[in-house]
Amino acid sequence: MMEASKRIIGTKPKNPKQPLELEHIKIIIGKFGSGDLSNLQTTCLVVLGFSGFLRWDDLSRLRRKDLEFEREYMTVFLERGKNDQYREGSWILIARTSNPTCPVHLLEKFLPKGRHSPSDFVFRKISHTANGMSLRRQKITYSSAQKLFSKQLKEIGLDSSLYGLHSLRSGGTTEAAAWGIQE
Repeated sequence: MMEASKRIIGTKPKNPKQPLELEHIKIIIGKFGSGDLSNLQTTCLVVLGFSGFLRWDDLSRLRRKDLEFEREYMTVFLERGKNDQYREGSWILIARTSNPTCPVHLLEKFLPKGRHSPSDFVFRKISHTANGMSLRRQKITYSSAQKLFSKQLKEIGLDSSLYGLHSLRSGGTTEAAAWGIQE
């Protein structure tokens, strides 16, 4: 009976993570947005997860062909998602802004640098060679993404144990709610 109750009602998370704040995003972009390929990729992952309210699964499955850039916004096609029971996919829109934290501008800077073809995953493993860094064909793993995210958090003076990749989604939704944006 206890086990069934836990499955139905759920249990309190053992190590709940804090939402990332907009101020943290600004600092990350300022420090790493013009950096090497690895830092730029991690920054794009952080900013897209935050601004698009995306889960890790959504970010890890994104391919270059799922992103479309327009003059005033970018659309992201999610082939499937946790809440997509009929597997129809969904489009999300991310506005282009004129400030330095614009996720659209950041991705437009990253994609050519990463030499993405349409079928490539957006976020991929990095190869370090004598000629510099390059993206491999395989998508980045959760543990690698978390490690790179934690590294950036430490470098801006945050305790990385308080944040996880879900902090991006929860931080974005918290920020939107603070601005009065409806569900």
